[in-house]
Amino acid sequence: MKKALIALLLIAALYAGIVVSNNRIAEDLRKQVAGCMLPPGTELVDSAAAAGKMEGNGNGMQYYGAALIHSDLDEGPLRTWYEAQLPKEEYIWVTRRESELFDSSTRLFKDYEDDGHYWFVMLSRYNPIGKDATLLDGLRDIDIRGH
Repeated sequence: MKKALIALLLIAALYAGIVVSNNRIAEDLRKQVAGCMLPPGTELVDSAAAAGKMEGNGNGMQYYGAALIHSDLDEGPLRTWYEAQLPKEEYIWVTRRESELFDSSTRLFKDYEDDGHYWFVMLSRYNPIGKDATLLDGLRDIDIRGH
């Protein structure tokens, strides 16, 4: 009985470590987006991080760091600005509405009045699968949020 309890505690600790690790990846992406120098005439309204399966089908972890900004600039200049500022190995999204990326149940920003000048800037990363995946990547996929 004691060995079973120890084994159960070890499994729970491993799972908790995986969840913390996945949350940290998403939080690092959020810090990159929120810490990015803002274009002229732009203010940071809010930022958020999420780890889980936010879009698509199948299994696998996805990580998101997002910023809600208010800007007088259009999509083109904003996209050019953020693509120059943020890492190239991640996916960069600049869109008018968060709903273009996620359905209403998984939205990161719920409480803002859209006056036509709000933009959703997101940095996303997907956990590698197949031959590019490491053992750690495989362990990160154990997180139930990725299924």
